[in-house]
Amino acid sequence: MNALSSYEIVSDQLRDLALLSNHSHTVDLEARNEANAQATALNDRLQSEIEAHRETRRQLDQCKTKLNFALGEIDVLNRRLKETEVDFTQKCGEVEDRVAIELEEKISLATKCEELASRCRKQEASLREKDSVIDDLKRRGMKERETYKRKIEDMEVKMQQEVYIAQTNRKGKGKGK
Repeated sequence: MNALSSYEIVSDQLRDLALLSNHSHTVDLEARNEANAQATALNDRLQSEIEAHRETRRQLDQCKTKLNFALGEIDVLNRRLKETEVDFTQKCGEVEDRVAIELEEKISLATKCEELASRCRKQEASLREKDSVIDDLKRRGMKERETYKRKIEDMEVKMQQEVYIAQTNRKGKGKGK
């Protein structure tokens, strides 16, 4: 048995080869089926990814459109803001100029008011002095009037006395004739 015939060896080898070939064919079919299943799964996955990519691209395009619109709006708003800033700066400058002018006018008016108040105080002091002088002159005038009145009364009394004396003297001279 050790010595197998070449026919038996070849026959064993052919049988082994056929089994191997059959087995290889079965393995090949299984591998092909598995490869087909994997390919189908990959193809399905690829289609899914392609669809997801299309959806992502569509969303990206929508976002780009919205972004471009928003950027346009931002440009418009920036221009308006710049115009508003220029207007504000200009108006602020005008207000500052007006405030400076009004402040100068206020200071000028305050100075004039102070000068007028000072003049009024001086005139009031002068009027008080003049009132005092007038009161003094009135007192003196009244005193002098009283003095003159008394003098006139004294003069009238004296004249009446002189007239009386003269009449008395005439009557006395007339009786003496």
